[in-house]
Amino acid sequence: MNKHTLVLGVLGKSVLETHSNIVGSKAHVRLTEEELDKVETALKANDVSGLNQTIADQKVKISTHEKFDGELKESLTAAFAANKLEMGDMSPKDAIAHLSAKCKEYGEAKNTHSTPPTDGQNNNGDPAPKYAFEEAVNDTSKYPVLK
Repeated sequence: MNKHTLVLGVLGKSVLETHSNIVGSKAHVRLTEEELDKVETALKANDVSGLNQTIADQKVKISTHEKFDGELKESLTAAFAANKLEMGDMSPKDAIAHLSAKCKEYGEAKNTHSTPPTDGQNNNGDPAPKYAFEEAVNDTSKYPVLK
């Protein structure tokens, strides 16, 4: 098995010849000018210096999305709790759809509280009893009339 397979691929060789001048010295490889040019060209083609900025930008985007995701989950949980609903493990998309359906259901419901009718009759059709504030507001005899 050859070591340095990437370097071998760049140089277009199958084996690197190692040399050693003196007994006990470290083995080394000799490259021709042409081989050095191939290495230089390959390094230029695979320049990764711009990737550092891209990585930094992606880290900022990820942290922004994580913050937004956390705020979204908190808001949905609060909305479900306020309506006495269970969110369970719904995705945010499903949770919003569920809340929308509940809003529509609540809006179409007929058994909700409403203001009493102001037609002067109670539920039986009998005249509704007068309240003191109604009499005070409707009794114009106590107020002077402007001419």
